[in-house]
Amino acid sequence: MVQRDVGGLRLQSAEPLLVPGIHAQPLGANPVVPAFLARRGFKLAACRPLHAFSHMDNRPIELHTWVLAL
Repeated sequence: MVQRDVGGLRLQSAEPLLVPGIHAQPLGANPVVPAFLARRGFKLAACRPLHAFSHMDNRPIELHTWVLAL
């Protein structure tokens, strides 16, 4: 596999495995993660409410899906 540097992240290319990209799914409760992913070339593809933690935290929490084409 070929390694490449994507915004400071060392990634092994998954192209030989026919994988077109990678994704990350952080919770929207962490404000640092979106800027980190955007600086590395990820694009926000989807955002939806997450109710799994509503019994512990009454703040709205969202699940973000970020994608990066390889």
